[in-house]
Amino acid sequence: MAAYTENLNLKKPDETDFVDIKDINENMDAVDNAIASNEQRIEEIEKNQNSIPYAVCTDDINNDNLTAEIVNGVFELKKGIAIDVRFSHECTCAAYADATLNVNGTGAKQIYVGNKHLYNSAWQAGAIVRFVYNGAYWVAQIPVRAERTQLGVVQLTNSVFNAYGRAAEGSWVADIEKSAKTANNTANNAIPKSQIDEAGGVASLDENRKVAVERIPVDEIKKLLHLPIIVTGHVSIATDEANIPKAQHVDFPEDLFTAVPCVFVNPKTSVPGTKVLGISVTNLTKTGCDIYITRTAAEQTGICWLAIQV
Repeated sequence: MAAYTENLNLKKPDETDFVDIKDINENMDAVDNAIASNEQRIEEIEKNQNSIPYAVCTDDINNDNLTAEIVNGVFELKKGIAIDVRFSHECTCAAYADATLNVNGTGAKQIYVGNKHLYNSAWQAGAIVRFVYNGAYWVAQIPVRAERTQLGVVQLTNSVFNAYGRAAEGSWVADIEKSAKTANNTANNAIPKSQIDEAGGVASLDENRKVAVERIPVDEIKKLLHLPIIVTGHVSIATDEANIPKAQHVDFPEDLFTAVPCVFVNPKTSVPGTKVLGISVTNLTKTGCDIYITRTAAEQTGICWLAIQV
């Protein structure tokens, strides 16, 4: 009498049984279906493993202990795993150091932002926050709120001024002044507006309170913005003989042009084509050029020139 395999329930005829072709075909179909099903399951697992698990948290942060359930993907609490969590409530916890997150019942782990405890209003209702588990606690991938005591870090809030025209406590101007004090470790290092001159420098202050202001030339700004560089000038040339060209060299401002510019010239005359026979430019470089003029008589002529680099 035939027996059956334990997993796929395939028929196993005894040694004395006659083999039925139908039984063989049914066994082959069962094996084929099992293999296809396993391949599909492997494909789904690999797909989930390549995507970041997504979880939903509906707890109010005031409870301090948050719970989140994974709705897609494969989750295993291990060092380095990242998850995305959607919060239905705003972060308004009172005891920041006590706030924890428990994902899929793997245990309550403290929440940090960088190397600091979670802070109030870290996210709004409906926000999706990415967390990374470092082996000890969850680290939220959101910016750390600026602190006024941190050097170079200013928390910008609404601008408010008091009746004396000074920045009120909590405004961004006051915060900047406090940061300036912290930077130089002085008790009163804020610089009054009256001591800042029109050029942007600081006058009549001791060395510990001066601020270095670098003025960038307009030509340098044009280079940075890729704007046309233009320079103009005037030259006067006196011809020595009639009908003989006379030249004069013109120097451009030092280090102004980065390439050879185009130069346009125009004589200041009321007799063009009759007494002033021609004017031209040659020997063009990034630093200068030669301007030529030809007249019917030895005479002095003013010439306007314009050089431009696009």
